[in-house]
Amino acid sequence: MTQNVYSVTSGESDDVLDKYDSLLKRSEALYNSLPADKQPSFYELQLYAVQSANNIANTFINADKASLYKSQGRGASVNKYSEKSKSTWAKITEDTNEYNTMLQNKWKNAVNPFQKKESGSWDIMRNWKSDVVPATLETVDTLPFTEMGIAVENQKDINISPTLEFSGYSKDIRFIDIFNRGTGSFDWKITSDTDWIIFNKTNGTVCDDDRIYAGIDWDRVPVGNSTAKITVTRYIGENAVQSKSIDVKVNNDIKSLPEKTYAEANGYVSIEAEHFTRSVQNGSYKWTEQDDFGRSGTSMKFMPDTADSITDNGAYLEYDVNFESTGTFDVDIYRMPTLNERGSVNFALGMSERTTAWE
Repeated sequence: MTQNVYSVTSGESDDVLDKYDSLLKRSEALYNSLPADKQPSFYELQLYAVQSANNIANTFINADKASLYKSQGRGASVNKYSEKSKSTWAKITEDTNEYNTMLQNKWKNAVNPFQKKESGSWDIMRNWKSDVVPATLETVDTLPFTEMGIAVENQKDINISPTLEFSGYSKDIRFIDIFNRGTGSFDWKITSDTDWIIFNKTNGTVCDDDRIYAGIDWDRVPVGNSTAKITVTRYIGENAVQSKSIDVKVNNDIKSLPEKTYAEANGYVSIEAEHFTRSVQNGSYKWTEQDDFGRSGTSMKFMPDTADSITDNGAYLEYDVNFESTGTFDVDIYRMPTLNERGSVNFALGMSERTTAWE
C-alpha cells in the first residue's frame, strides 16, 4: 500500500479503516480467549499480520488526510492526522519486536518489514526505515485564532459552494466536516429549512474537526426533485458570529426497476463485478468468482486462465443500468494484480451494443 489509494473526500478511506479495526478487534478477542501456551502461535500466524495491515492502512490514510486538510486550509486537524500516521508506523516496529522476541527469539527475523535488500521477486525497492514514515506528512504552525470552516462529502476545494446530493435509489447518508481553521475551540449548531433532513447531532464543540452525518426522512420528503438549505453557525456564548450554508438536492423520482438493475444516483453508477445481471458462457470460456479477492470483496476472473487468447465470441458479463442523465462519463475499472504481474491485459467494455477495447 501507499498514499492516495483510497478516497478521503468520499469517506472510502474511513470505511477501509473501520473494516480493519473490526477485524483487529475480532482477532484480539480470539487471541485473548486462547490458553497462554496457544497464544504465541496465533500471534505469529494471524494477529501480527492483522495488526500490521491495520497499521499500514492507518499510516498512509492518515497521511492522506493531513495532506488534503492542509490544502483545504484546516488548522489543528492537519497536525492531528500527521501524528496518527507517525504513531501507527511506530506501532509496526513495536509489534515486530514482539514477534521477534517471543518464545526466547524463536521466530527472530522471520518477518522484517525494514529489510535492506533492494530487490526481490517483483524487482521493487521499498527502502523502508523503522524510524522514518514512508509518506509525506504535512503540518501547520500553531495559529493564534479560531475560525470555522466546512467541507462536505466529495468536496475537495472548499472555495466552491458546497452541495449535498441525495437519491431515493441509494438513500444516502452524507457527512459534513466542521473544522477549525486555527487553534482553540468553538461551539456550533446545525439547522435546515425543512423537516425532512435528519442529523445525527445538531450541536457541539470543535477543537480540530467534527464530522456530522445528514440523511433524509424518505417518508416526509416530497416525491420528485426537491431542494433545501443547511446552515452551520458558530457561536460565542449565545451570540452567532459566523455561519455557512450548504445547498441540498434530493431526487425522489424513483422508478420501479427490474431485478438486478443498477441505478444512477447523484451522477454515479457503482458496480461490484460479482453482482452481474447475466453471465454468458461460451464453451469452456466463462467468468468465475474469486472469493475475498477484490477491492471491496469478490472479483471475477476469466477462465480457463491458461487458454489461448480469443478476439471475438468470448464469455462476458452483462449489467443492466438505469441512467438518469446523458453525456460523457469517466469509467474506472479496478483490476486485481497477479503474482506474475508483467505486461498488460486486454479487455473490452460495451455500452448499448457499442464496444470499446482497452489494454
